[in-house]
Amino acid sequence: MVALSRITDPHNLGVILRTCVALGVSQVVMSQDSAPIWSRRVIRTSMGNVFAAPPTRVQDLCRTLRSWRARHDVHVVAASLAPDAIPLDTFCRPPGPLVLVLGNEGHGLDDNITGEVDTSIVIPVVDASDSLNVSVAAGILIERLRAP
Repeated sequence: MVALSRITDPHNLGVILRTCVALGVSQVVMSQDSAPIWSRRVIRTSMGNVFAAPPTRVQDLCRTLRSWRARHDVHVVAASLAPDAIPLDTFCRPPGPLVLVLGNEGHGLDDNITGEVDTSIVIPVVDASDSLNVSVAAGILIERLRAP
């Protein structure tokens, strides 16, 4: 499962949705303050996949994460640039269902969302770059975190 918090760029949202469908993500939820899913740019960059598997826009992403944890016993993993984030190449995926949380392009995740996270992970990049675009990071993380 993938949870999107404040993904405001329609291009990024469309690419993430296309990637989720292509890599078999079972469910996508997004916060109310994310880009509109029916915009032409989201539809175009998702290559129409937004119609095949439209994400669910939720009122309270924290409550949704808590609900998933209670109903599905999921492990919540967030992409993060925090100093204590575990490098992706050393992270051992726990058995069972997993939720990947991705945050805003410029500001990452709000503190209330990080409070719902079991593990923060980071994609190591060379020093010349501080981070990856959220849609690129989504593709890498979804592929690497898929259940075996």
